[in-house]
Amino acid sequence: MKRNRYALILSALLLTFAGCGGSGGSSDQNNGGNEPVVIDSVQKAKNTFAVIGGVVDLESFVTNDLSYENYVGNGGVRALQSVGSGDYTCPAGGTVHYNVQVDNALQPPKYDIALTFNACKEDVGSQIDGSVHYTGTQNAMKITLTDLEVKEDGETTTFDNFTINANMSESHMRLVFDGTAHHTEDGQTRNWQMNGMTIDVNHLDNPPQTMAIDGTVSLTSNPAGCADGTYNIETVERVVLDAQTEDPVSGKVKVNGVTYTFNSDGTATATINGQPVTIDPDEVDGINCFAAK
Repeated sequence: MKRNRYALILSALLLTFAGCGGSGGSSDQNNGGNEPVVIDSVQKAKNTFAVIGGVVDLESFVTNDLSYENYVGNGGVRALQSVGSGDYTCPAGGTVHYNVQVDNALQPPKYDIALTFNACKEDVGSQIDGSVHYTGTQNAMKITLTDLEVKEDGETTTFDNFTINANMSESHMRLVFDGTAHHTEDGQTRNWQMNGMTIDVNHLDNPPQTMAIDGTVSLTSNPAGCADGTYNIETVERVVLDAQTEDPVSGKVKVNGVTYTFNSDGTATATINGQPVTIDPDEVDGINCFAAK
């Protein structure tokens, strides 16, 4: 569950984790994008583990790549007090037009920040177009992605009115994701629907951090992919992240009735068809579990 860069734009969309071929257990048939995935084989357990890892990476996408402080002002939120509208020139070409309104009559101040990306290239090979709108206070903000398109390394991800409700302090962060995203690579389009997907992180200022992941994510692909289906994720015991690597080292997460227990060596254990299965993320990493069947 490593943090990446633009690859973090929508969980497992851009991650290439568990493979599609069968490895032990029963049927590897696709469950369909609207049906809960039946985790009845080792391979499906790995696919699900990849989805969990991708959802966790959403947190970094919001706090790093989506931060309006990347494009507005020079000194963080305090600099916004005097900012109206203007244009930010992206490092490798293109622009971001920003319009910032601040209501200082309210305490804390309320912000209304609109960013419009026009062929913005943070580096060669990447490009962002579309709009991001922030409303709220520094600690409680709603982020709306409208027709936002991100291209990188031949892959494209678009967001249809995707919303993120963020509550943050120095020590705590809670993000709630709702909406649809589409990711295209290698001739396949994956459609992701998130409903109330929540990431809750404590001890941001005093590691080790603990995390809870709860909500529903559904995947449908064209052509159909081996990870298609619906995943209902529930934290049974908050996940503890290693203070150095940020890998999970304890905690329990249940997905579609199967509980994943995170171990101190970075692996996870699940019981499939009555048999314990240990999943090593190093074995999962690097194989595309979302590929077409």
